[in-house]
Amino acid sequence: MCTNNMQHRRRKLIILTSIAIVIILWQAKHIWNSEVLPSSADVPLGQLIIRAGQPVPELLTRPHSIWFLETSGRNQLSSRELCAVESAAMYNPNNTVYFLITNQRLSQDLSLMKKYPNLHFRYLHLEDFFADSPLDDLWKTGSVHRSSWPVSHLSDLLRYLVLYKFGGTYLDTDSISLRSLPEFPNFVGVEYSSIGSLGAGALRFEKGHEIIKKIIERLSTEFDGSQWGWNGPGLLSSVMQDLQSWPVSCSQVEIGEQDWFYAVNWRNVDLFFTGNLEYLETAYRNSYIAHIWGSKIRSRRLTAESPLFQLLRKHCPLTASYLIDD
Repeated sequence: MCTNNMQHRRRKLIILTSIAIVIILWQAKHIWNSEVLPSSADVPLGQLIIRAGQPVPELLTRPHSIWFLETSGRNQLSSRELCAVESAAMYNPNNTVYFLITNQRLSQDLSLMKKYPNLHFRYLHLEDFFADSPLDDLWKTGSVHRSSWPVSHLSDLLRYLVLYKFGGTYLDTDSISLRSLPEFPNFVGVEYSSIGSLGAGALRFEKGHEIIKKIIERLSTEFDGSQWGWNGPGLLSSVMQDLQSWPVSCSQVEIGEQDWFYAVNWRNVDLFFTGNLEYLETAYRNSYIAHIWGSKIRSRRLTAESPLFQLLRKHCPLTASYLIDD
């Protein structure tokens, strides 16, 4: 009888141990494979405190603003991100350039603002920004937090919500401006002409535009955390097609050719490191933006000989010296 009880307890222990191991492995996999969203403060601050201790005024939108977003909650920006925002401020001096950050503090000097008075860094309080918007219910469900790519998908939601609320131009943080942006009131760009896909890394829409309204409406019910590209370029392409605005625009939206913003496709990023400057300059001769595909080259170091560095140093002179040390 005692032997049977011991065997029973042993089997029970083995079963419980197995269940515990499965739970631990599932949690570990979830942690390892998931990005973590930033947490907003309990009390919205409405301002960003920089190293010098000077408060930056709360978000104040101006007409024709250019928007950048950092949605991981990092407290430091890379030199490549700063190059992107510097180049936008330099080539578009009559536009206000906003870099919206989901961390209340930055641990680096933002002396760029002294050189470019049209450049402003702002803290974005997520709960407040989603509140009373068509995406508030979606945000409160936690679907974005449970997404397979929460940081990327948060960026998708915010870029469209910023344009919905304020209008203007959205640019990815790996978009280096090569000259002033086109003056069309609304534009998108073809990302890869071989398959006819639109990109969501460079967008301009007037406040209240029907395409942005429709994207926001569909995001509120069709958000998909299991697909990396659906909530960004996928939904943009779908809405443009539904409104008969793509491939031929009928909604006063200019559709730029691939070389406007994405002349070098992500499949060819080796050219940034092993090609030559002359080739890159030829590739970008008709471009407004050099999209450098940050997620694809994040682990690759620039050197003084890298064609990409030689190109970028012309377009972000203040941050160029940091690019090879990043």
